[in-house]
This record gives sequence, C-alpha cells and structure tokens, in this order.
Amino acid sequence: MLGSVNHLSSIIAPVKSLVAVFMDDSPFNSRSAAPTSLGFSTEALRNFSEFKPQIGQTFYIGNGQTTTGLPQSFVVPNGSTRLYLGIMDEYDWSNNLGELAVDIQSVSR
Repeated sequence: MLGSVNHLSSIIAPVKSLVAVFMDDSPFNSRSAAPTSLGFSTEALRNFSEFKPQIGQTFYIGNGQTTTGLPQSFVVPNGSTRLYLGIMDEYDWSNNLGELAVDIQSVSR
C-alpha cells in the first residue's frame, strides 16, 4: 500500500490486478480528505457480487467475476463523471508493457 495521493484513497490489491476509481469534475486540490482506503488482499475480500465505491475511492475489479464465475456489479456513485482504470503496481514500473481490453455495460436499476 502506497498511501493516499491527491486525495484519492489508497488500496491493497494483488499486483497486476485491474483497479479503478470514479471521479467527478472537482479539481484534486479542492477535495477534502481521501475516502477510506480499501483492502482486497484475500480471495474472500475480492469475492463480492456488488460493490459501491465512493468518488475518489480506488477499488479492485480484477476479472470482474466472483469465484463461481458470476459477473460482479459496480455501482457508479452519484456525481461521478469519469472512470479511470489502471493496473495495480507498486514497484518496477520499467516493465509495464501491454494493453487492456475491458467491457463496460450499463444497467439501469
């Protein structure tokens, strides 16, 4: 865990896993303290059917499925205007090569 940066929460997640953060239009320097840090260090913590992150709260996506292969849902927080995706990496950034392919589906409730 690297700690929060620019008022975004820190995260504990497997190295090389897909992570994300929802953002609104507020400038970083106008944000209050970072949201609560999240931990996804065990399979049990990563095995959820629905997750409701806060704006600025970095969260684990992984392969987007539960351990039984069911799709996981991520609820977009009110006021969110952007979604950033990234790979969890704490060191040795010199070997970061490749690409991501992600399907995003919107489901109205």
